Amino acid sequence: AVVFGANLKYLPGILALYFLVKRQTRAIMGMLAASVVVRAVSVVAMSGPGGGWVAVLRYPFDLMFGHEHEGTRPDANIEIQTLSGTVNRWLVDAEGMVTHFRTQGYVPVSDPALAFSLAAGLKLGCVLWYLWAMRRRWSPAARRARWPVILCELSLTLILIFIIAQASRVHYAILLLPAFVSAALLLRRYPDVLGWPERFLFAAAYGLTAFLIPGGLLNRLPPHPVWGTHHSFAYLWFSLPFYGYLLLGACLLR
Repeated sequence: AVVFGANLKYLPGILALYFLVKRQTRAIMGMLAASVVVRAVSVVAMSGPGGGWVAVLRYPFDLMFGHEHEGTRPDANIEIQTLSGTVNRWLVDAEGMVTHFRTQGYVPVSDPALAFSLAAGLKLGCVLWYLWAMRRRWSPAARRARWPVILCELSLTLILIFIIAQASRVHYAILLLPAFVSAALLLRRYPDVLGWPERFLFAAAYGLTAFLIPGGLLNRLPPHPVWGTHHSFAYLWFSLPFYGYLLLGACLLR
């Protein structure tokens, strides 16, 4: 399921990291086998005139290591709600923000090298913390008995998408639906353990990330002196959804 999901959109492939960290051999072998099947079927399907099968084999490497994809450029696009996108927008002045609202185009950051280095350092710190937090291995019996912890671990792995990925548009947050569902389930089933602090974190996380619901109401507010009537753009520019993802992670950690 992880491999087929990743072939539809590469972002769910982050779940493979979880099984690798947990050293779950059967899951790893299953993913390798599924990868071989998917690649073989793709090569056969693309083996007509023009040699399209070469692109099937090369594309994953181009995606990971290439520099021609939109998400690898040092631009401050408001839809790129990831750690990298957030850091990029830290290094854009107010005039660049207003210019973007007027043109809805890309705005170059003032110091791309600094933005890249800062984002890389933050990513490395988050990944190292993730590896430390996921260090415990679970036996099959323990996984059945400790299912709430397993849900939290898988949910935190999904949140890691928006830490590692260079680019992810706002509607990709649907990938966090399992995290929201598992967090809500835990809040409901364990009210004595998870109280008001966790409920507040959950409400704040949902309020910041559920842009598609309140977004239409934002533009009915009076004009702002800097961004005018583009309140929904400002909502994204200030990376509020990304901070909501972090709050969701904090809620799960609690």
